[in-house]
Amino acid sequence: MTEDDKHIVARGRLRVVEYAIRSDGSMPAKDFLFSLSKRDRQHLLNRFLHLANGGEQQMNNDQVFKAERPPFWAFKRWSMNSPKGGKGMIRIPCFRIDDRWILTHGFWKPPQSEWPECHFTTAQQIYREVMLREKRKT
Repeated sequence: MTEDDKHIVARGRLRVVEYAIRSDGSMPAKDFLFSLSKRDRQHLLNRFLHLANGGEQQMNNDQVFKAERPPFWAFKRWSMNSPKGGKGMIRIPCFRIDDRWILTHGFWKPPQSEWPECHFTTAQQIYREVMLREKRKT
């Protein structure tokens, strides 16, 4: 992997899954993913690879990958390793640009609750930064 590929999470037959790079150079989704237990991290990495190889048609289980507010989708994982102890839901919001899925950040969602609004705000800010950079490329 080259320095230019440091943001690539999974490269498959149909898609590429990558970490969003913020305007300050940070990659919040990568930081979050590597803060998780090895088991949770590996499970999510396998899901990313599954999406990259089979496309979103293969991700037909909304218990693991779900459309949220447009343009956002989210990878989901139940875990017993919540930072507050006990069960929690890991969420990693993402959005699609052509054949690329961009992971914005990650957070723990308490069971039986809605996404905290601050996480939609964060996803939207990252989305705008990425789209601005994409626009500059053309």
